[in-house]
Order: sequence, then structure tokens, then C-alpha cells
Amino acid sequence: MPLPQLPLDVLIKILSYCVNDVKVLKNFLLSSRLFHEAASVPSLWEIPYRARYLHSDDANEEKRKAECKSNWREMYTARRRLDSKALDLLRSVVEAPSSRNEVLLDLIDMSLDVWDALSSESSSPILSNDPGNHERVGSYPLTWKYWAGAVAGGIAKRQVLDAWPPIFQQTPHAKETISFEDALSYASCFFGIPKQEVSRKLESLGENCKIFLVQKQHTLGPEYSDSVLPALCNDICLFMREEGFCMATYGRYAQLLNKFPHLYLSTHKETIPMSLVHIFVSLCRQIGIQAFPISFPGTVLANVPRKDTLPLAVNPSAIELHNAVLNERSDIVLDKSFPFSVFPGPHDDMLRACLDTGALLVRFHNNVQASMGDSRVIAGNRIGAALMSLCVGALVHDDNGIRHVLTEASILPFIDIFLLSKYLLPLLSPNKRQVLEFYWSDTLSSGQIQPKRRSPKGSPNYFVGMVMEHAKYHYQGVIYGWDYECKSNDVWISRMNVDQLPRGRHQPFYHIYTDSYSNASTYVAEENIIPIGLTSDAASSLLDKCPSLQRCFGDVVVSQQLGESEGVGRFLQSPESKLAYPDDEDFGSRFIGDTTL
Repeated sequence: MPLPQLPLDVLIKILSYCVNDVKVLKNFLLSSRLFHEAASVPSLWEIPYRARYLHSDDANEEKRKAECKSNWREMYTARRRLDSKALDLLRSVVEAPSSRNEVLLDLIDMSLDVWDALSSESSSPILSNDPGNHERVGSYPLTWKYWAGAVAGGIAKRQVLDAWPPIFQQTPHAKETISFEDALSYASCFFGIPKQEVSRKLESLGENCKIFLVQKQHTLGPEYSDSVLPALCNDICLFMREEGFCMATYGRYAQLLNKFPHLYLSTHKETIPMSLVHIFVSLCRQIGIQAFPISFPGTVLANVPRKDTLPLAVNPSAIELHNAVLNERSDIVLDKSFPFSVFPGPHDDMLRACLDTGALLVRFHNNVQASMGDSRVIAGNRIGAALMSLCVGALVHDDNGIRHVLTEASILPFIDIFLLSKYLLPLLSPNKRQVLEFYWSDTLSSGQIQPKRRSPKGSPNYFVGMVMEHAKYHYQGVIYGWDYECKSNDVWISRMNVDQLPRGRHQPFYHIYTDSYSNASTYVAEENIIPIGLTSDAASSLLDKCPSLQRCFGDVVVSQQLGESEGVGRFLQSPESKLAYPDDEDFGSRFIGDTTL
């Protein structure tokens, strides 16, 4: 006897409890006509849509809503089509390096509408045995992951490269529309973090602040009398302190990472005055209070205008919170963090609200520059800071000063140089463009690969993808390139005593990515290379310490422990690496099959 058919409204009710699993909705769509009708109810798709798509281009999203008439299922379908297109383009980036630059532009132009899909691909496990993984990403899962992350980061960096230059060019539009709060929130884009992530953190903090202020018996907005503003501002600073935001101690003040919003809003809450004022200004705005930064020498403060009396000067960095509102202090001399009278006071001209966002960003840039020597920072974070420093430096230095930014330029990866060449260089003077284009010429022409063939005699003896240990310094690494003989300049050859080696400079030299947690690359003579085995744990460790390996290598072949001797393994070349060293894949396969270490 067949089971009775459930009514449509019952099916819809059942599905409303399953919307966190989009697979259930999709399976219903592929079932009977009644199940399809139930799963087609637009409201059921709102939660899956919001869960999957946290980011979007605002203008595109409004257009999408209008075209789909706010039908969540149609909007979900439209975004999935965009995801599919983006992943098809990503496959071209991975598998066709000779046409990569044009495809990269197309992908980056898809903007935040595809950021979630790319970010998801970049955060997938590095070494996965999931059989469905190969079907989706092809034969080069590591390279797929690398470029997914690079493009997602590039989309975020495009945000700041669009937003910041007009501020420094002092266009009227930029001065009217980009506030200090928004401008500084864009700083995290240099790390590949969309500005919306920072805004979301600030908004969440703002909601908690409102609850805190209500518990303190404050009545919130929309307008405030002059008399209540001091207590409100003081309690906002108290809320910040209870959330962990405070002035960094001397040992942590020079940290690099506590300068950037996505970090000082999460893991690096002990930070500098500008960061604390950024948070304070945002919290004030969210409850309807106007607040502006004060670029006072030594300490950034906040200016809170009042209607009928002098403004408040607020110091969120105050050591003692009862001194946070500088106008209200009982004993100015005892306030070691700011022992000056204000409104009225001798420094009032310097305590006016700073409406020049560009000047504040230059100050931010200088703060970061002062911390670039922080030795505790890993390479990926240093690159984000260097990119910011180069961008601001290129915009504010005169033509003769552009060479000062080349130190930062030297550590940037291809994707960052590519973005700067497309979105920053056209805004610079001809002289600045010429200097940077010349400096980046080799990197920007990397798609024009000249293949390097192996000698019929078998030289060199090792191959791209081989794991090695340095005979003298004992670090480990992976070969990603080689030369028949040393191609470095005479200064380097002399400094490294190359000619004192038994085989001298006329032996093969290898480019090595090392396991030093800094994406470090070394240049090593063949006689100093010892081939070593490779296990899954060792491969994962190398990939974690040196993310650039993922661009050069598409996958890994590893062997487990065999008795008392370690198995042999290697990194498999990416399409780009195969173009550069077309003979090494076969050579490497034969090598690990014939060699006992």
C-alpha cells in the first residue's frame, strides 16, 4: 500500500527546518513535482543565500535583487552561475599560464560577487584524499589553491587601490565621501581582507556597545544634549577597555600587526592611539554622535563637537579612564598620557578635528614604516604591510623620492605587482611609472616563459620538485629552478666564496624555497645539495612554511616509511613550472624510482 502524499504546506514546513543544508533543498528540486514545488518557495533560500554569500558588490547586489524581484532562490541561482564562471576562469589561470594576465583581469573585475567562492577554494585542505576534489580542481590542487587565494586577495586589494589614490590626489569627490573611519578600514584590504570584514567587526562591536550604554542608564539618540556627551564618551572608552582595547605597552607598541584593523579588532587589541580612535569614532557614529580624529603630535585623539559650547577632546588611550575626556579632568598635571589643558588651552589650534583623511593615512603609513623591522612577523603579513607602504609612498613621494619605495617592492609577489601595474601605475607621473615599470619588468613578463632544457649528458643532476638538505647549513627546501652554472653577479659570487668551492662557479646552481617560515629563496651550488626523502607530514610542513611552493607545484607524491629507511617523494610541477623546465617531470619520476637515499 503506497504511503499517503504529504500536503504541500507540510512539506514546506519540514523544509523550513532543513534550510541550513542546501543539499536537502537541491535534492527536493530533483524529486517529484510536489517536492520541487515545495523547494521552490523563495523564502526557503534566504538562509542558504546569506550563509554562502557574505560578500558582494553593493551595486551588483541591488541590481540582482531588482532583476530577481528579491526572489532568494533566483538570486542564489544567479550567484552560483557567477561562481561557476569564476572557477572556469580560475582553471584557465592555473592551466594556461601564457594567457594568465588577461584572465586575471576578468576574474578581478568580477569583484566581491565571487570572493566567497574563491576564498572557499583557497581554504580547502592542502593535501586531501577526497576523490571529488580532483574532479573539481583538476590535476593541480596546490596550484589551484594558490591562485584561488591570490585572486580572492587581489579582489580585496583592488578595493583599496580604488579607494585610497583619490584621497591623496585630493579630488573633491574623495574628500566628500571617504571618512577617516572608512579610509582606515580599507587598510586591511592590503592583506586580502575585504573592507566589509572590518565594517562587520565594527558593527558587531557597536551593537554590544549599545547594550553596554543602555545598562549604564544612557538614553541613546537620535540627538544628545551637550551636558550628556562627556559621560557618554567616557563610557564608550570604558566599554572599549572592558572589551580588551587599550594602549600597547612599550614592548608591544612597535608591533607591526597591531596597526591593521582586522587584527587590532581581534587578536591584537593592545594597539596604538590611532587604532583606538578609529574604533571610538566608529562607535560614536553608530549611536549618533559625531566624532573626528585629532592628529595631535605623539597621540591621536578624538574631537567630539557640541552645539553650544566648546568641543570635547577624548583620549581613548588614557591610562586612567576617568581622564579619557580631557575637558573633564580634575588634575591635568597627574594625567601622564596627556598633561595639557584643552578648550581652552595653549594647544587648541592643534586639537581641531582633522578632516584631511590623506594626512591621517600618511601618519598611518609612517606608523607602519616604523614597525617594519618587527622580526616576529611572518612573510605573508610583512607583504601586506609592504604593499601598503609602497602604495602610499608612490602616491606621496615626489619623482625623486620614488626610489625610496623599492625596498618594499622587492618582496611583493606577482599578483601584487600585477595589481599595482594595472590600477596604481596609471595614476603616477611618467617618471614614477618608468622607475617602477623597469623594476618590475622581469616579473610582469613572467608569462613569456623561455623553456630551459636539460643537457643530453644528464646535467644538472637534480630536478625541479626535489626535496633537499643543505650540506653545510642543514636547512631543508625544495628545488624550484636551476641554472647550468652560477648566474649571480660577481659581488654575490665573491661574498659567498663561490670560487673557493671544489667545483667553483661552473657547476649547476639551484633556486631553493626553504623551510624558514619566510618564503625565503636561496641559490645553492649542486655540491651543497643532499637529496632527502619526503613524507606527508614533511610535505605539509613545507607547504605551510612556504606558500609560494603552491604556485610552482601542483601536487605531491609521497612515500610512507619503508622499514627503517625513509621513502622517496617529490613535488609535481605546475603547468607554469613545466613550461619553464619541460624535462624535469620525467627526469624526477625516473630519479625517485631509481634512487635509494
